Amino acid sequence: MAYDSIQLTTSGRANAPVLSPDGAQIAYTSYTCATPNQCIWSIIVRETATEAERPVVEALLGAFPYQWSPDGLYLLFAGERRDLPFGIYAVSRLGGLPVKVSDGSALFLPAGDTILTTGALVFNQREGIELYLLPPPWKAAVDSLRVVPPA
Repeated sequence: MAYDSIQLTTSGRANAPVLSPDGAQIAYTSYTCATPNQCIWSIIVRETATEAERPVVEALLGAFPYQWSPDGLYLLFAGERRDLPFGIYAVSRLGGLPVKVSDGSALFLPAGDTILTTGALVFNQREGIELYLLPPPWKAAVDSLRVVPPA
């Protein structure tokens, strides 16, 4: 089967692209550098049909968008900036203040905008790992489960 390729970005500075579930938007990081070691990152959302772009989070010290919510309204990204410590954040596709959802890992569940998250990056063999369910607005877990490896 042959596929047509379509160029979705044109800046030459697009990194870590993530296509929305319906293909209508692509999120990616872009950067500008005052010097090779002083780069500022932004997360950009681009409409694939119109090529209209908008920054949704700016002035980041580093960032990596990695998952859209199933409805394409929110984006999860890993990153930090001066007023946001490193972590996993959720942000609207229209922009706004990012909400920190984890210090570890996070994924949108397939059925909607609820996030499954871990509490830490480090897995402790004896204690296992704690999983949390965060419904919007992602401020507090409604359920948790500790997963411990067999003894």
